[in-house]
Amino acid sequence: MDAATRDLIVKTQVLPFLETVSNPEVVSSLVLEQAVGTIYNVLFGIDGSRAARWLNFICGVLEVDTTNEGSAMLLEASLHTFSRMADLNSTASIQDRLHAVAQRFEAVFASLNNKNGMSSRLYQSRLHLDRLLQRMETGKSLPTGTPEKKIKMESNVAFVFNRAAPGGRHNNDFDDICQIKIMPSFEEICSVREEYLPVNNPLQWHIDGIDGLLDRNFRLLREDTVGQLRDAIHHELKPRAQQSQLRRFVYPKSMVVNLEFNWLSGLYFEVDFPQPAAVTNYTSIAREIWWQNSKRLQAGALVCLIIQKDVVLFCTVTHRGMSPRRKRYDAFPQNRAEPKTLWKSSTRGSVTLTLVDSRHTNIQVVLDLFTSRKPAMSLVEFPGVILSAFEPTLQAIQSMKVAQNLPFSELFTPWVFEDFNVSDMAPPLYASQPGFAFNLCCLMKDDTNFYVRVNQPSDVKYVQDHSTLDGAQAQALISCLKRKLGLIQGPPGTGKSYTGVAIVKVLLANKEAAGGKLGPILCVTYTNHALDQLLEALLDHNVTSQIVRIGSQSRSERLERFNLQTVSKETARTKMEKKERWSTAERLSLCEDEFRALDLKKEIPIARLKSYIQRTDLQHHDQLFSLVQEAGFLGVKIESPQTAINSWLDSAAKENARARPVMSVVLLLSNLRK
Repeated sequence: MDAATRDLIVKTQVLPFLETVSNPEVVSSLVLEQAVGTIYNVLFGIDGSRAARWLNFICGVLEVDTTNEGSAMLLEASLHTFSRMADLNSTASIQDRLHAVAQRFEAVFASLNNKNGMSSRLYQSRLHLDRLLQRMETGKSLPTGTPEKKIKMESNVAFVFNRAAPGGRHNNDFDDICQIKIMPSFEEICSVREEYLPVNNPLQWHIDGIDGLLDRNFRLLREDTVGQLRDAIHHELKPRAQQSQLRRFVYPKSMVVNLEFNWLSGLYFEVDFPQPAAVTNYTSIAREIWWQNSKRLQAGALVCLIIQKDVVLFCTVTHRGMSPRRKRYDAFPQNRAEPKTLWKSSTRGSVTLTLVDSRHTNIQVVLDLFTSRKPAMSLVEFPGVILSAFEPTLQAIQSMKVAQNLPFSELFTPWVFEDFNVSDMAPPLYASQPGFAFNLCCLMKDDTNFYVRVNQPSDVKYVQDHSTLDGAQAQALISCLKRKLGLIQGPPGTGKSYTGVAIVKVLLANKEAAGGKLGPILCVTYTNHALDQLLEALLDHNVTSQIVRIGSQSRSERLERFNLQTVSKETARTKMEKKERWSTAERLSLCEDEFRALDLKKEIPIARLKSYIQRTDLQHHDQLFSLVQEAGFLGVKIESPQTAINSWLDSAAKENARARPVMSVVLLLSNLRK
């Protein structure tokens, strides 16, 4: 292929294709998720063979011409696609041919980076290549975006304890935090060995760098939250003199009395238990007041079921009265029954639960609890412990370790820079583009243009004189715009929030100038009230109305229309999204209908079971129900059919039970009801 033909193909076919499949809106689309995944799998090929061929072709093109803007665009699109492909194919990091390609791209990047005027155009390529090399574990010589600084290690003068490395203490103890389940296993609860907790000194961590930092934060946060639950349950299973510090309420003699399936929330079940002794003599109204004031077993509360002291299931309390998608109450009359409550009965209370972990084995345990043989079970509540307060954070840390794309990772490394000062902080990547400057005209009283460039000094006095900012606020504004990380501090009433609003206003006004690289702005505060104040200030100063407030604890009537749920309901969906949403809801509704059709609450009459066994296994039927002639002798049946069936059902060891596909159970029950 001659050079002209090759360049034409790259310009008109290869580059547009790579820019399309790596476009953030395409990659993040739920509608296109399956199609995009298929495209990346095709690009990857068997063991990365196809990926190596076309990536080497692009490297060859870039090695020939590394001087124009098109080369920078092709490098960015190629690295973005390569990095995404490595994320989606876990075997990419062990393919030698792809390691070689990654090193070749590293050399191409270094060559482009050394060209005059090219370094600032490669900021996105730098991110993609850095992430790719972390994934491939080959990055050694990637040029940094800021001058190298001398670093010194934290003092290693410390007494070092010999401690066992993570892994092997129980079935939920691993070297890799991504393998650790958030909630403790039964074996972990019963373990008497101390958990591995990384110390403050990074030299004593079992993993170095950012991965070690994520590992430490995950383990310490999990110990502070889940560890208390683990110890409290351990004390419940094996009481000892030293009491657990975590407060808990125990409801003994609990039992599963109802099973339901909702098309949105999945399996949920009702557990009832003896009323606490304090309320057994109360009237219905007094019991209701006591339960409401005690705030026990409220929606979202974390509880666990301890079954015969050898199985533990973690659950959350859910809202009662979840209605089916299809209003077919005539078909399922049991749904019209009034649900039990915590206070209606003077002897028993009830609560509706959902599983925290809906894996097959846990569902099987719940199904086994819903039998005529009720095993000994206790319901344990941990008041004030909300699963959503820590589970998403722990899951996010695990995701960060897998993705290897932690923002500001260079600032989190556990080393101390020598002689570090504010001027050493690098500017934002979007502000490093050639020719980029922040235009502060949106803050000026006379709407005049005033530009702030990251590599040039700025006239703070001019900003102070021509805007509503005072000197300190103007200095803070310009300092934050020029650096990727800024810190504004001061006593109350000095205008910190006012400066924050001004920063948001400038960023939004310069979004187009940043070439679309400036994405959504996240506003995070310590309290809901502070967040409401900030968002209302953005509205008051006409900064923007494109606001989405995440969370439901807002007391501001002005922000109601900006709530995430409200915005999502008002957002128009495409025809494809509507079709997929309807199709998914129909499939879930079918699951709901099939579950109710099983009639798990009703015992199958012995006559139908006898008839079914006679049709499907005559020999088995004769063994259970008939007089059997064998070797000239006549067997005498002394048990009733019901007794024989119960004896048969109870004779099998629990661990020998085999799980069967759901459809086979559905077919079996429908045959029994014929």
